[in-house]
Order: sequence, then C-alpha cells, then structure tokens
Amino acid sequence: MANEGAQLARLINEATATAGHSNATMDADIADFMARSSDKSGFGALPAEPTTGLRNTLNTIAELIANTVEAYTAGVFLVRNDAKSGQKPYLELVGVHTLSRELVYSAKIPVGSGIVGWVAQTKQRVSVCPFEHDSRTLLYYRADQDLKSFYAIPVLSESNQLVAVITCDSKRSYAFSKLAEKLLSSFAKHVSNTLSLFAELGTVAEVHTDHEEQLVRDMLEVFRNQPNEEALFSAACDLDERLVRRDALVILALNEGGVGEGTFYSNASQSSSGNRLLDIVCKHKRIICGDRSVHALPTDDQKKRSFLSVPFHVLDKEAGSFNILSMPNSPFLQREITNVERIAKVFGRELERVRLRMSVTVQSNQLGISSWQGFNIQSKLLIRDARAKNIGVTLLRVKFLCLEELEARAGVGMVEQFLELSIRLVNQVKRNDSVACAIFGPEILIFTPTAEADNTARRFRSLLEKSAPNLTPSGMTNASIGWTKLIREGVLISGATYPVDGETLNELVAVTLDCRKQEAKKLENRAPATKSETNAGDKLGRAVNA
Repeated sequence: MANEGAQLARLINEATATAGHSNATMDADIADFMARSSDKSGFGALPAEPTTGLRNTLNTIAELIANTVEAYTAGVFLVRNDAKSGQKPYLELVGVHTLSRELVYSAKIPVGSGIVGWVAQTKQRVSVCPFEHDSRTLLYYRADQDLKSFYAIPVLSESNQLVAVITCDSKRSYAFSKLAEKLLSSFAKHVSNTLSLFAELGTVAEVHTDHEEQLVRDMLEVFRNQPNEEALFSAACDLDERLVRRDALVILALNEGGVGEGTFYSNASQSSSGNRLLDIVCKHKRIICGDRSVHALPTDDQKKRSFLSVPFHVLDKEAGSFNILSMPNSPFLQREITNVERIAKVFGRELERVRLRMSVTVQSNQLGISSWQGFNIQSKLLIRDARAKNIGVTLLRVKFLCLEELEARAGVGMVEQFLELSIRLVNQVKRNDSVACAIFGPEILIFTPTAEADNTARRFRSLLEKSAPNLTPSGMTNASIGWTKLIREGVLISGATYPVDGETLNELVAVTLDCRKQEAKKLENRAPATKSETNAGDKLGRAVNA
C-alpha cells in the first residue's frame, strides 16, 4: 500500500504540473466501432457510443449518488478499450450530476493518468481527504473548485473486469463517511448490473458508419465553395440532420464587419424557443460558450431538450456560435457534439478566409497598398503564423520628415510624386509574404519576417536615393533640390519586432511611433528565434537610418 500511495502522489503531482493543459479533451476525429469483447488487460470493452437510454440511466444514477452522499459532483466514467486499433484504454464521462459550471462534460481520461486513471489501473478505491490540490488535476474540471474531499471506486463486471469508475467530490472536509463508502459500493454494483443489462439487450452502442464521416467531409467542402458571408452562413444553417439531430439551430454572428453584430442565421424561430439558454443567446445577442463548447442537460426545458453551444473563431477572436437544441427527450450523443465542433472549427477558418478576401480588396490608393483594415487583418495572420513557427516578424515604419522642405524647394506636385514613388518602391522591395499600408499620408508601415527586415529597409532606402533624382523637373537640378541629403536626413525607418517589443499590432505600432528614439535605440536589443534573424535584427539597427 505504501508503493501505491507513492504512485498516487506522483500522479497527482504530474497532473498538478499540467493543470493548465487538461488531458480531459474531446477527440477531433470520428471513432470507428469498438469491439464488444475484452482483451487480456483486464479492462472490459464497451462499444464506442452509448445510446441515449444508457446516458439517461447513468445520469439518473449519478444524480441519485450525488443526492445520497451530498457530493458536489458525482460522475460515472465508462471504460473505452479498442484492442484492434491499438488505442490505449481511457475513461469517458457518460453519467454526471454536478453543481459546477466548470465541468468538462466531454472529459476523457487515459487509464493511469491522474487519480481517476490510477483507480482504473489498479482497480482499487481511493479516498483523498483532505484534498489539497488544484481541482483540474482530476482532469474533468476547467478551473479550480476549492474541493476538500474526493472519493473514487472502480466498477467491476462479474468476470472481475473493470467497466467503469464512479467519482465523488465535495467542498466539505471529510465528507465521505464509512456509511457513504458502503452506499457507493452498492451503487457500483448497480452500475455494473445496468451496463450488463444494456449489453445483453444489444442497445449499448449505435452503429457509426463511414457514411457519416463522408457527410462531414461533404459539409466542409460546401463551406469552402461559398463566395461570401451570407452564402457561408446559409450553408451552415442547412447542417445535415444526420450529423446532429436537432429541434432548433441558431447561429449567432458577432462580427466587426460584414453582417453586423448580433445577426442571426437560423432554421428556427427566435421569438421564444422555450429553452432558457437559447433565449439568452437570442435576446441578449451573447456568446455564452466562450472558448469551449457548452453542453447543458435539460434541467429546465419542458420538452426535455439538451442545449449545445459551440463557438467559432476568426483571427483567434470569438466571432459567433452554433446554438442547437436536441430533439425532445434525446440528449446529444458524443459523436454529434464532436461533429458540430469539427464543423464549427472549419467554419471559422472559412469565414476568416472570406472576410480577409473582402477586406484586402479595399485599397487606400491605386498603387496596391492595403487599407488599414486590410493591413490589420493580414498582420494578425502574420503574427499568428510567427507564433506557430516560433519565429520573429518585424514592423518597419517609414517616416518622411523632408516633405515640407521638399515642398518649399520644388512645390506640392513634387511631394505627391515623391510619395507615389515611395509607395511603388515599397511594393517592389517587400516579399510576397509581407504586407504594407500607408497611414497619415507621410508614413508607411511594412510588416515583414525579421530575417528580411534589414534587407527590405536597406533596399528601399537605396532605391529611393537612386530613383528620386529622376523626378527633378525641368529648370531645376539635383543639386538645387539636394536629394541625397533630403533622403538620408529626412527619411527615417524605425522597427519593432514580435514578440520582443510587443505581441499585438497596436503594441508594435506604438513602439515605432517616435522615430528619433528608434534611431538612438538602433534596434540592437533584438532576440529573434533564429540565428539568421538575430543577424538581420543587428544589421537593421545599424542600417535603417544610416
């Protein structure tokens, strides 16, 4: 028992170290059949998808357990074990009753991970009191719940194979007495008999065919072929009911451009759905699911419909949500939730593509420089790619301090020609994966990979010095205008690098605001991700205002 206690402590510490990255996640891919037979590991093999009847029964048992032992959360985790696929056994939360808003209803815990996984691995009950760890170490909470007691008991079949684990937790210290433990042992036998009965009746699993996987692919292909936002949202409202059975679907779009904030796309009336959560979405125009899906069981719906809300994102920001009511007396199946999550994720990417294409078509002039709106969107994409690849990107700010002097020497028309030349040269020197825009008239922003920033700044200045003298009007000489001195002293280029100087476009723009300070700074304190980028940053500091 001492070794087992040490092993349990180690598992808790490991889970504590990764509490911010819970292993209780939703599978992204659609699962195949799971064999009904069990392997030699000692874990009973249940099919992939419990039916609605089994889920309802286990939810009822979990509620009875919670009320009997006064638990904060009571859960029934079923064992999933597919020897043919080579996938390691894991526990899936199927029945639950909780007072928490931070429960992960789709929790899946690998056997051997955390306290619950340890119970499954050893087939031994465990009582942790006082519970002095972050609740996320249990792998089925999103946030700490200030728990004081925890108890878990394995559920064994008649052949002594593990088929489930029952968990209980409480915010009271020493909440689970000897009597409570005896009651939980009886509940474990009841769960075992229930699973055996459902298995004999042949209703534990519903067949999940390749045809459904093809339906998902077809739906995603439809999204990719839509020309604009209206068509994309319309296609999403026609979500195939074979992927998710539903009584109502409402898509809420919170959008900074295009369709407008609080726009509904729906195949159901929004006047009154009879479901409190869906009514909140429609009435207050709110995304209630945040960064994660919300699945609420029908506690206050007269038709006994479950509510599912799945968010979609554009440029890593909330852009809207799919809000669905299940059929009466038919909670969503796990695979239906997975289907909607996959579709919402791709829908967000396609919406991002459509909006980006619409935004960058709006140019601030006829020379191909993006508007601020297009520059802002494209820059966020560059920052996101840089974060994913662990590389740096640099914002260059070209500031023309020589325009008043140039106007005094050669007139307003020469200033206009000089700025047009500068914009053409920017388009010439920047890479295809860079982006540029003109702001405030006499300033230009260029967002480029850090490894190319030095070369971009140097080439722009060099070409400007060579090309500007060609603008000299008749009757004047290059010496009378003094192009070389004007450009060297009156064209300043400052820079700011992600993530050293800032992590958002606005932060980087603020750093480059004062070119004189940037000139003194010389951009020497850069720390890009690669050696080539480090060299480029050093060169940029020496060269941009040389």
